[in-house]
Amino acid sequence: MLVYSNGWPTRVNGDKVEDDNSSITTADAVVVYADGEGGHPAIRPDRVKVLDALAARGGGLGFAHYGVEVPTGDPATAMKRWIGGHYEDHYSVNPMWSPKFTTFPKHPISRGVKPFSTRDEWYFNMRWAEGTEPAT
Repeated sequence: MLVYSNGWPTRVNGDKVEDDNSSITTADAVVVYADGEGGHPAIRPDRVKVLDALAARGGGLGFAHYGVEVPTGDPATAMKRWIGGHYEDHYSVNPMWSPKFTTFPKHPISRGVKPFSTRDEWYFNMRWAEGTEPAT
């Protein structure tokens, strides 16, 4: 496993620092944990192409925390293509909340889950891709 902290992988070429996509083009999966909006590391057009190619060959893509928040337009379209949706500033909501989960539906994913509560930031009112079915 390779971990790149604080930005996209880069290399030095003479006196310039350039993107180094070699580890991404051969990765089985990429997870982006990042700030969102304009500082998002994956939304530059050349990087979108790299991640599109990874997804096209069956590689996994995951985005955590504000890594799901991108500007509208091409970045939002890419996120819908990759993971089905995204957080949109001034539309989506992310309050801190401490829900109490006491009962669960009969479903394989909830088998063995016991009541719990946790304080967390919950994202809702997300922008979803056309035709996306609600998540269970």
